[in-house]
This record gives sequence, C-alpha cells and structure tokens, in this order.
Amino acid sequence: MSARHERATTTPMPVLTVYERAGCHLCEDMLATLAEWRTELGFEVERIDVDRVPELAARYGAKVPVLVHDSREICRFFLDLDALRRSLRDGMTTPRRSPGRPDRPGFPEVGHASLRDAGRYPRIYAIVRMIPRGRVATYGQVAAIEGSATARMVGYALAALSGPDRSVPWQRVLNHAGTVSERSGGGGVARQRQALAAEGVPFDAKGRVDFDTAGWDGPDIDWMERHGFHPAPRPRSGGRRRRR
Repeated sequence: MSARHERATTTPMPVLTVYERAGCHLCEDMLATLAEWRTELGFEVERIDVDRVPELAARYGAKVPVLVHDSREICRFFLDLDALRRSLRDGMTTPRRSPGRPDRPGFPEVGHASLRDAGRYPRIYAIVRMIPRGRVATYGQVAAIEGSATARMVGYALAALSGPDRSVPWQRVLNHAGTVSERSGGGGVARQRQALAAEGVPFDAKGRVDFDTAGWDGPDIDWMERHGFHPAPRPRSGGRRRRR
C-alpha cells in the first residue's frame, strides 16, 4: 500500500457541527440538505441543542441553525454549499477543535461574510434559502427584500438554477396570485406542486395557495440588516392587505 493511499484511508472524516433548537424548521431544512450531501462531500454531522447549554443559548438564542467546521462558522439559517465546500477543502489539513467556552480556543466564531457586495443572483438565492418548509413567498416579495431586483429577475434567477443544488428551495416561490408559474420548457408546474404538497402546503380547487395561512413573513430583521436587505410586506391572498 502506498503512503498516499495509507493517508487517505486513515484520515478521519471531517465533522460538521450544527447548533440547533428543538422545533426549528430552518434547522430541519439544513439537516435534511446536509444529509443529501453527506456522502458526496464526505463529512459527518454532530448536532448540539443550544438550549441545553446556557452559554450557547445566550450566544445564539433563536438565531439558529449555525453550521460550524473547524471551530469557524460557515453559515447560519441556510446552507451555503459554496462556503461548505471551501471549508472542507481548506480544512483538510487543519486539526478539528471541539467547541468549548467562549473564552477558550475552539469556540465557534460568529460572523458570516456579508452579502452586500454579492451579485444579484447570490443575494436572491440567499433570500429564497430563508423560506422555511411549509411556507411560500412571491417573486415580488423576494425582489423587494433584495432591493434592486424585479419579480421577473427573481424568476430568471430561479430558472437559472441547474445541477443538484438542493439548497435553494425554488419551489417555495409563487406568483402574486398564489399559483405556480410555468417554466420554460414546460413540465415544471406538476413538479413544483408535488414538492410543495410534500411540505404540507395546500392548494385549493383552482390551484392557488392561501397566503394568509402559508405566506412567509420574511427573514429575521437582524439578518436583513447585516446583509443589506429590506423588509417587505407578507403576501396576501387576492393581492390585498388585510385591514387593521
């Protein structure tokens, strides 16, 4: 056996840490997506409930999930596959440290690169990744949150997705009427409806989703401020806001 092959067979698999809370839909989404990529990228996952550790509860609160590798935060709220790949690639020769107290080496550093200077498509994808399972947004709502896009641009961005990038839940974005818009090439309506139905999103007899029950309120305000996004009103069925 060559020395190179021996190293390959004895090198431990990288371990990713997910800081989560019970009942967190975003946590469930991140864990489900990580499970899909685990074999291909080669890593193990450990889960830590922040509510069981007072120091972690004080540090993260409800701002989970947080994905950590080699004691550094990769991303939070949504899975950033590009950042994960970079971390796994760059950390192949870096020994892993266990998380500990805030004043000890190894406690994960908070902070994720701002999306303020990112391109429009990455910003759109980041917003769509925030939509939790069982909720839907509109193209216009995503565009308003991004700030410089139009509803049509959001549609183009989602249509441009290719390959097995399951980290962008494109199916959770509908048109302003609450229906599925046909994609170029056809065949997308049934697939999108099936994906939403699997998440528990109901359609009425006319193929519409009730925004009043399944509409998304938008991302966390702190996250939006950090990345230069903007609050936008929750979509309403019929395109009208409820009277107060």
